[in-house]
Amino acid sequence: MSTETTETLRVTRRFDASAERVCDAWLDPEKAAKFLFATAHGKMVRADIDVRVGGSYCFVDRRDGEDVEHTGTYLEIDRPRRLVFTFLVPKYSTATTRVTVEIAPLGTGCELTLTHDGVLPEYSSRTEAGWSAILDGLASAVSRKEAALSFLRLVAAGRVHDAYRAHIGPGFRHHNPFFRGDADSLRTAMEENASKSPNKVLEVQRALEDGVLVAVHSRVRQTPEDRGGAAVHIFRFENDRIVELWDIGQLVPETSANEHGMF
Repeated sequence: MSTETTETLRVTRRFDASAERVCDAWLDPEKAAKFLFATAHGKMVRADIDVRVGGSYCFVDRRDGEDVEHTGTYLEIDRPRRLVFTFLVPKYSTATTRVTVEIAPLGTGCELTLTHDGVLPEYSSRTEAGWSAILDGLASAVSRKEAALSFLRLVAAGRVHDAYRAHIGPGFRHHNPFFRGDADSLRTAMEENASKSPNKVLEVQRALEDGVLVAVHSRVRQTPEDRGGAAVHIFRFENDRIVELWDIGQLVPETSANEHGMF
């Protein structure tokens, strides 16, 4: 029986996003790969999640040409309030520890408390800093700005149904003067455009978030050879969902008097 002393670490963070959105980010491989065990200078080369009690996860971050594996097994999944899983990083230790993530609704957002049991004292500071960085990344992954970008990228890829299912909220309306202002009319127009322009290219230039509003400035080309146009989409959110949209467009001219260009 091991008598080695271990510590319990606890990190708490508040998020503007709902408990459901924050919890789901931990369980969606595509989203989790953006923040969970990812490093600024590394490359996430594997992100596998088997979402069930007894299921496992495995994330591999390639750092300076070396693969660092993070793996474990889910012990509890009570969406959206509680996740419990084992945690092992074979490169640094053979010890399997235990992580508990508790998410409590708080107004229109939530508060997350992460507790890591069984941490060896020599890894305490490093582990706490690592979880703090992960929660910083989680905040970005569940931001309204990321949701707006996801919506635009899905639409540009022709996945209009998926964009609506993932991001559009009840009572959605828009202000494009060429179509009726309801959700179905805009969706039909987007689907028709996707059918006519299957190779559309979206190049996001910059995105800004201010409370419930997000503005995205992009270059949109109907074909890769097209000069395209500048587009600004302004989104208004309620309860993590897009409920209002304004869009403004300007074609890229063949020649320009402005030496700085449009983008």
